[in-house]
Amino acid sequence: MARLGLPVWLMALALVAGTVLAYQPVWQAGFVWDDDIHVTANRFLWEPGGLKHIWFSFGAPQYYPLIFTSFRLEYALWGLNPAGYHWVNVLLHAASALLVWRVLRRLNVPGAWLAAAVFALHPVNVESVAWISERKNALCMVFYLLSILLYLRCASESRITNHESRLWYWLSLLSFALALLSKTAVAPLPLILLGLAWWRRGRVTGLDLRRSAPFFGAAAILSLLTVWIEQLKTSAPGVLQDDSFWAQLAGAGRAVWFYLGKAALPLHLNYIYPQWDINPGNPLAYVPGLLLVAAFLLLWRYRDGWGRPCLFCLGYYVVMLLPILGFMHIGYLGYSPVADHWQYFSIIGPIALATGALCSKFNLASNRFQLWAFRSAAAVLLASFFILTSRHSAWFADAQTLWRFTLARNPSAWIARSGLGDELLKTGQVDEAIRQYQEAIRLKPRYADAHSNLGVAFLRQGRVDEAIRQYQEAIRLKPQYADAHYNLGIVLVKTGQMDEAIRQYREAIRLKPDYADACNNLGIALVTVGLVDEANSANTRRPSV
Repeated sequence: MARLGLPVWLMALALVAGTVLAYQPVWQAGFVWDDDIHVTANRFLWEPGGLKHIWFSFGAPQYYPLIFTSFRLEYALWGLNPAGYHWVNVLLHAASALLVWRVLRRLNVPGAWLAAAVFALHPVNVESVAWISERKNALCMVFYLLSILLYLRCASESRITNHESRLWYWLSLLSFALALLSKTAVAPLPLILLGLAWWRRGRVTGLDLRRSAPFFGAAAILSLLTVWIEQLKTSAPGVLQDDSFWAQLAGAGRAVWFYLGKAALPLHLNYIYPQWDINPGNPLAYVPGLLLVAAFLLLWRYRDGWGRPCLFCLGYYVVMLLPILGFMHIGYLGYSPVADHWQYFSIIGPIALATGALCSKFNLASNRFQLWAFRSAAAVLLASFFILTSRHSAWFADAQTLWRFTLARNPSAWIARSGLGDELLKTGQVDEAIRQYQEAIRLKPRYADAHSNLGVAFLRQGRVDEAIRQYQEAIRLKPQYADAHYNLGIVLVKTGQMDEAIRQYREAIRLKPDYADACNNLGIALVTVGLVDEANSANTRRPSV
């Protein structure tokens, strides 16, 4: 591709323009799924003192302070207009494509621009760009790639002695810290830096280890801090999954091949993939993992020749997937064993390997027809990815559209059933919402949220007794469910059971001390039964940032 002789600025403009146009369907798209938690219902984005809480408290949805700082800044610029948030995600992705290009050029990888274009237009990346909450990926990727680029600039020196070299090094470390403050999934970067040293020189020196040591330290500190805050804030389970180690191992091997398959042939993508039935007692469950080990051994055997770049790229791919291969406790694994946005960082490896190998072969070909055929095939590939990405990003027009597309490909996605029910309830389609909630409960009988939401739908129809039963079932399944206690309190007020309603409101506030609506309703209920002093006390406990 380099032999086209185009100016650098024009090639950069083509990358950015192609990315922006491919994501045209999301220019005016809305909020979906957990965007309410991160943006529309996140009071830290607009209340005084919110920035302090984002950085120094446990109140934010997750401890990714740089992400919520960016959201707070955007809220000050365009409020809750989703278009602004979508545009920032698209432009961040375009910036990442430019950085992929520059990193690969510095590494002298053939076809660097083509690799960047494939990354920019690859349909697997749609979730990371079109889903506002995945700002975590989009912003983190920019700092992650910038850290690698700056480190390579520094590592080109034989030792860190001069001022300029030290400046690149510390800027690289700072960029890595900012990436971690956006999303800790890039914690394996220090291993990648050592892998780059081995790939380029065939060995890892003491200087490489010394240079990487602060990166390991930053990764450990910020990763442990994030895990500690998450567990302290949410009383979440331990870091490791509860499944048996052998089930996790079998699932991890299958996941790597699944992701590679989607990277190579990005068809039949979905927002929520069907759950896998992995039997750790079945020897066949370990075949994918054994094949992966065999691939590593084969490439290691030929590491002094063609196997070295392949081994590095496969190692890069697996290392960057490690945090999400099923060994660690991640809430999303309860919905789906895999997710497209989880390979946003790792997919650069196979893209660079494939485009580099092809460009090495065909760009150096003396046969003009072969060169023309290769460039034509590359153009067709990019055009195909452009179309697939545009179509897939249209799923994110709004939450109801996203859930319907998801269910069309995975009818067993109970979280999509419940999500669709929520959207239907908002638009007054109560009967259809009830059907979706009931189907979600059939698919996952112990789904407390669906029971609670079904109670809300029944109450809309005046079916008070059925609503009470659903709220009580939700509380039985999930005693710490503050919203269910609050909703039960509302319906008990309607039936005149004020004492029990007050008890439910108090329990909701105990579980969620900053629950403003529960404090307000508790105050009203206390006034109703003549406990005015207690009502005033309840109102003084209303949360403020």
